[in-house]
Amino acid sequence: MEAPDTLLIERALKGDSTAFDALVARHRDRMHRQLYNRCMDAEQIEDTVQETFVQAFRALGQFRGLSAFSTWLYRIAHNICLRKRQQARRAAGLSLEEMTEASDDHGPHEIPDPAPDPAAEVLSHELREAMDREVQNLPESWRQVFILRDLEELSTEEVSRALGITEAAVKARLHRARARLKTNLAPYLATE
Repeated sequence: MEAPDTLLIERALKGDSTAFDALVARHRDRMHRQLYNRCMDAEQIEDTVQETFVQAFRALGQFRGLSAFSTWLYRIAHNICLRKRQQARRAAGLSLEEMTEASDDHGPHEIPDPAPDPAAEVLSHELREAMDREVQNLPESWRQVFILRDLEELSTEEVSRALGITEAAVKARLHRARARLKTNLAPYLATE
């Protein structure tokens, strides 16, 4: 029988490197699958997985067990992906002159794709802001389930365990959250 994550975390905090290695082995493949939809290529996924485990190791003492260890890992990975996307957007905004000046003589830089249509960008930005606002306005119990299930892509069973509620409660709260979001975001999603 495998040791639970909590026991491995406890052992890792006491300096047992094999315990943290066991946590990495247990969660690595699933982390790859989770990141497949968030990151662009296999190399970026591998970098993100490695960075996630490095950050998790450094912050292991801050893990309080309020959620599943896997949920905590996925949150770290999600934040890393967001940071990488922001860095990519900033890099895409560099002029050719700035790119030349920033060159490190390791070969040619890729020229970023042109920005999307300004009108589409505004609509996309408005939708993101509205979505963020509406998610924050959900009742706390609905919001937790929505974030873990739809944004963090955890299974219903994992959300149930992480929040200490039944799977039926997860499904009911998720249904209510999605219905409210669909209603409240309808003006942004309407097509002509």
